[in-house]
Amino acid sequence: MIFKMTILLFTAALFFPVHAWNDPPVLSNYIAEAMKNNLNLQKEKFKLRADEAKITEVKGAYLPTLSVSYRLTRAYGGRTISFPAGEILNPVYSNLNILNQGMLPAGAVKQYPQISNVQLHIQPERDQDAGLALVQPLFMPQIAYSVKAARFGLEAQKNIVNSTKRELIFKIRSAYFTYCKALNALSIYMAAMNKARENFRVTKSLVSAGKLPEYTISAAEADTLTAVQQIMESRLQLDNARSMFNLLIGKAIDSEILPLDPDSLKTVLNAVPDNFEVNDTSFLVEKREEVGSLISAVKAQNELASAEKSTFLPTVAAKAEGGYVGDQSKLLDNNKYGIVSIVCNWDLFTGFKRSAALNGKMSERAALEKQLQETRLQIAFQIRNAAQSYNTSRKNLAAAKERLAAAEKNFQAVSSAYKLGGATQNDLISAQTLLTQAQINLNLVSYDILIRASEYFYATASDKLDE
Repeated sequence: MIFKMTILLFTAALFFPVHAWNDPPVLSNYIAEAMKNNLNLQKEKFKLRADEAKITEVKGAYLPTLSVSYRLTRAYGGRTISFPAGEILNPVYSNLNILNQGMLPAGAVKQYPQISNVQLHIQPERDQDAGLALVQPLFMPQIAYSVKAARFGLEAQKNIVNSTKRELIFKIRSAYFTYCKALNALSIYMAAMNKARENFRVTKSLVSAGKLPEYTISAAEADTLTAVQQIMESRLQLDNARSMFNLLIGKAIDSEILPLDPDSLKTVLNAVPDNFEVNDTSFLVEKREEVGSLISAVKAQNELASAEKSTFLPTVAAKAEGGYVGDQSKLLDNNKYGIVSIVCNWDLFTGFKRSAALNGKMSERAALEKQLQETRLQIAFQIRNAAQSYNTSRKNLAAAKERLAAAEKNFQAVSSAYKLGGATQNDLISAQTLLTQAQINLNLVSYDILIRASEYFYATASDKLDE
């Protein structure tokens, strides 16, 4: 499987070359800052550490376990055993006393006492047990399967971390270019407002000179107020773009952002290709970390299912125990014990719990396989859509530049004619509107090219990620 995947990626490198993308220095710095501060990325990295620790935890089941135990008991009552010591020994003691009296002098006679029967408690009234226990697994096949599952889980999480990085880079680029686009739009509307104010001033002069009727002042004022409204909307869009970008890089949402200067914009626009051609997306799809993560997740689920199957087999372990047991006052008084044993455990019936757990694991694997199929289809669509959107924006760039050149030429001619009384106010307002729209359109198309190129590079996993 690994060999086939290597061949696929090598073929992809031949027929689908990676398009270079060099971020402007200011954007590169922001991306590096986001890699350190982004909360979502930090969360996924902590999950990766948890999966690394899990492998060590699961592999620890191969090693022996050593435990210390201590038990102190104080018992009352319970079952007893009657031992007839008095009935057995008292007749003997009586006969011995009679014999001693007949054979020994009176002062030398020692009387044997009469004793009672003894009642022995099965549970000692005072007891304590201190010991060590060493257990070494000898045959537990579920351990090996669990270790493999943990390793595949770690591989899946590594892919998720890289996928998060790649998505973060795309979001930062998109948010940054959206911010620059909003900032330029604000500048365009500010310039339009200045032109509208100049038009208002000229209109008042012409009205004062009797060259224009009085009502033209209202039209010029309305044009100025329209520009003010556009500026307010543009500032709102700019604030939203700033907040989104700062949120991604982990800074205060009102932090200032260094914009992209016109020269850098031209450099980046010239660096991206004229178009992206995508005929077969199967190779590009396999490069995405989301696919790799799901493939590893399916493998992990296979191992977990195998581990569940292995619970139908017996387990074998070696166990050694040793310590001291006895009365509280005689714990260390030669009351040692030691036991070495081989323990075999085989659960023959567990109320169908194992079968149900196995069916659950198989269903989870099937769900992951369907998710993998769906993800591949979604990524293939994303690649094609990103390429088509980019190609359309790229074709629009030349038309947008020609539109702006024509609008500027028209505005210059109409503005000069209006000052001389050779054009109407409607002609001037119309020319100004066309110019503003052309400037906004070129700004929109230029940054949309960069945003859609970023989307294509994200969809095709073209960026090289740092470890």
